[in-house]
Amino acid sequence: MSGSSNTTSFGELSLASTQSRKRAHKTNDAGTLLTDVSRLALTLAAQVRTLKAATLRTFLLPSSCSIVMAAKQAGSQFSQAAKERSGSQSLPQPHLLAFRAVLDAIKADPQIGSATKAVVHEFLAADPPTKSIARIVRVCRVSKCFARDVSRFEFHISSSANILEQAIIDACEALVGKECFGDGPRGPLERSISSTLNSAQ
Repeated sequence: MSGSSNTTSFGELSLASTQSRKRAHKTNDAGTLLTDVSRLALTLAAQVRTLKAATLRTFLLPSSCSIVMAAKQAGSQFSQAAKERSGSQSLPQPHLLAFRAVLDAIKADPQIGSATKAVVHEFLAADPPTKSIARIVRVCRVSKCFARDVSRFEFHISSSANILEQAIIDACEALVGKECFGDGPRGPLERSISSTLNSAQ
């Protein structure tokens, strides 16, 4: 009986040890998967920043300038209208509203030259502005920067409207804007993931 009892005890210990190793193996697999997913996220984020640099015109502008204020106000108005609208009512996409607001701001800003304003005026007068803008504009947005008195203005226009694109660039420069080239910096989430991965190594 004694020997049988010891044999059973050793068997139980062996089974417990095997189960423990399996649990440890599964835990390691989960940890490795999480690490790989984090690295993939960082890689994709870096690729997106490269694509943005290649396709968007990006300017750092004073947060108080007319272009930034107009784009922000358009975004706020869109958010308010979206809350108040009924189910049957539709709204233009926010980047189109922001772009139209930017063009109106350029026309009204005394710091911007008459030649630039003339290009904008001619574009808006050509045919219904909403349809024209929807055909050529893919991106138009303003976002915060680390410095509170500076905002990032990004836009993309079809190559068929390169004269209008140059007019917007001229307007940004007239408002003491600085164009950014190359990949943008990592965002807070990217930095947090990178820091966690580095500390785990």
